[in-house]
Amino acid sequence: MATAGDLLIFTDNAWAENRPELVTTWPGPVVTANSRAKVRLGEKVRYLDVTALTQAMGVTPDHSQASSGHIAACLAVVMGAVKLVLVGFECRAINGRTHGHDDYKQHDLAAFDERFIPGWRRLAQVFAERKVEVVNASPGSALDMFAFGAL
Repeated sequence: MATAGDLLIFTDNAWAENRPELVTTWPGPVVTANSRAKVRLGEKVRYLDVTALTQAMGVTPDHSQASSGHIAACLAVVMGAVKLVLVGFECRAINGRTHGHDDYKQHDLAAFDERFIPGWRRLAQVFAERKVEVVNASPGSALDMFAFGAL
């Protein structure tokens, strides 16, 4: 169960439209990088400037903005996180699933090799420089640049 200290972050307006009760009743801060969602949801949602986030991380948008997971990880680091645990970051299809759950499927599997994995490789370097520990708790993940571990 979410608490007032739990952050909800999303970048996909359609995701939020399909979960209106989750977004509107979330007890903690709600953040989006989607300007349409921000306009639609108003004061309930804080807008994340991904350009400023990218600059704060010292990387290119290809790295920090490759996916919503990349954005969330960068935001956590900028906010002071010293440990990240990746859940649902297979970065490939495993038994037909691509995100550790069944309610979304990555249809362009080439995006993993062309965009997602290179983004994580660069971020791994930046996280190491910032002394941020990253544990990949996604069984079968293609992200081999992070230590694997269980939740």
